[in-house]
Amino acid sequence: MNYTELKVNIQDICENSFTDDQLAMFTEQAEQKIYNSVQIPALRKNVTGTLSNGNQYLGMPTDFLWSYSDDSFIVGPTPNAAYSMELHYGYYPQSIVTAGTTWLGDEFDSALLNGALIEAIRFMKGEPDIVANYEKMFVLSMGLLKNLGDGKLREDTYRSGQFRTPVS
Repeated sequence: MNYTELKVNIQDICENSFTDDQLAMFTEQAEQKIYNSVQIPALRKNVTGTLSNGNQYLGMPTDFLWSYSDDSFIVGPTPNAAYSMELHYGYYPQSIVTAGTTWLGDEFDSALLNGALIEAIRFMKGEPDIVANYEKMFVLSMGLLKNLGDGKLREDTYRSGQFRTPVS
């Protein structure tokens, strides 16, 4: 599902018209919840950073979300020369609002749609039973995404300390 389809679905399901800014807000809030709840393997980056003489700190990438293989960024002992370091981390991808399409929209649109619907119905001050129904659907889709991202897509990963959910 691309962003245009997502906007139409939100308005059709809610039977309400929203401004572009409101739809963007609902979508970005849903993305933030999702990306901070599940470590999706497709959203990993590997980058190289450079250590400098006398500086024990390695700068964090601006799109850093969670660590994949580095537990900290303080290097000890403090480097005595410039060294290259490799970081493996999960990142905040560009929002579907600005990109038009994203991994989440293409591969697991139910979580994105249900998350945006919760934000929309809260904005509309919806009836508690409708809000509860949307939240139930979001929790269900997040459970499926968590099973995929933190479980099935990591079954063959044996990196020490990596978060992994058993798949049932």
